[in-house]
Amino acid sequence: MHQWRIVYVEWQDTVSSRNSIHLMKLNGRGQQTLISAGENWMSLARGSNIWYQQGLDTAGKKRGLYHYNINSKNDNYLFDARGLYQDIDYSANLDLFAGGFLHQPVNAIKKRYDIFLFNQDGTNKRQLTNDTAIDLEPVFYPGMDKIIFRSNRDRNPMSWGEFEIYSINIDGTGLSRLTFNPDTTRNILRASNPGISPDGHIVFTGYWDNNYRIMIMNPDGSNIRPLLPMDDLEQTSYSFSPDGRFIVFTGRRKGARNNDIYLVRTNGKELRQLTNDWRRKVQPFFIDLRK
Repeated sequence: MHQWRIVYVEWQDTVSSRNSIHLMKLNGRGQQTLISAGENWMSLARGSNIWYQQGLDTAGKKRGLYHYNINSKNDNYLFDARGLYQDIDYSANLDLFAGGFLHQPVNAIKKRYDIFLFNQDGTNKRQLTNDTAIDLEPVFYPGMDKIIFRSNRDRNPMSWGEFEIYSINIDGTGLSRLTFNPDTTRNILRASNPGISPDGHIVFTGYWDNNYRIMIMNPDGSNIRPLLPMDDLEQTSYSFSPDGRFIVFTGRRKGARNNDIYLVRTNGKELRQLTNDWRRKVQPFFIDLRK
């Protein structure tokens, strides 16, 4: 564990969209800035590598997707990621990335978000979903040629912002809906941030029993339930530790204004608050400096 760290995005103020990417130890100490001076969104972190999107930068840095290695400090521009939504994923077996892109198909009246597969430099981009709905946040399911993602294609008449979790094969076949909103009048699920737990369960964040929670379910969508037994702490973006024993997540106490970073065991015990100030913090990832 001594080589594990946590990276996260921090807002620089409460007015602009300027933010930066930071690194800290698992006890919340040793905080340092990795990427600053711009509008930076972390798209993915794995091993000692970070992929992030660079927006406005006071130093004249190009907009686009970048790859940064924490050990070597190499910061490489990859491609103009215009239209790419913030969250992407990578499959080492396929050597492919997946992401949601805003695009306008030929003869279409409006732009829309669909899931695409692509190489790290943005080449060989291949469209995977094809729907007028919003498809975002794809995650490769380990050991299977399948992707998990969120979409509002169910057209819930009670809420345009209602998203559910779906799966699809990487050849575009086998589309399957995995979650079904439990109550279209009050308790809207609003599923987001899909991921895969170390033991192969599907995890996501959603609104459940009057709170935003990290949810877990079987790969077929059955036995959906909250992962952490917490009622007074909203839980949003999250990441599992390399050994699967811990979760780092963005949390906010009910009634509080700001998000902070928390660390807890996957059984809900030993909750620790790692940050505590007025700046909003999101997108925490575990990283391993040995890789």
